[in-house]
Amino acid sequence: MLESIPGEIISKAATMLPDAETAPDEAHNVEIRYGRRGRVRITFRRFMYTRGNTSRWCWTATGAARLRDKITERDKTLAEYFRDWQPTPEAVNALPKPLRRYIHRLETTADSAGLLRENSAPKDRLAALSKKLADG
Repeated sequence: MLESIPGEIISKAATMLPDAETAPDEAHNVEIRYGRRGRVRITFRRFMYTRGNTSRWCWTATGAARLRDKITERDKTLAEYFRDWQPTPEAVNALPKPLRRYIHRLETTADSAGLLRENSAPKDRLAALSKKLADG
């Protein structure tokens, strides 16, 4: 998985490590949140970089693993709340503002011109009129 993480993310994670010069010679782990992958643990080891007469301790990433998010009591409570939740206008409007905006944007993106609503209304009326004529 390490090869799929961009260098700038790895270098950002490396800034959270202690000074390589004085750190113990053991693996160090850094947990970061990386895009859609969620939480990722990157493992670093220190190594000595030598060029000419100059030597310097540095960090190098040796591995990465995807972490599962822990389920908290709050998550369980939310899951119970939303188990029987229905997307009625009242229920959607009672949601927190960011979530409400997201849902409204989804509706706008899915039917930006309102064509589905406009086209389904005449079909409903036609079906009701046809049934009324057949009964009467």
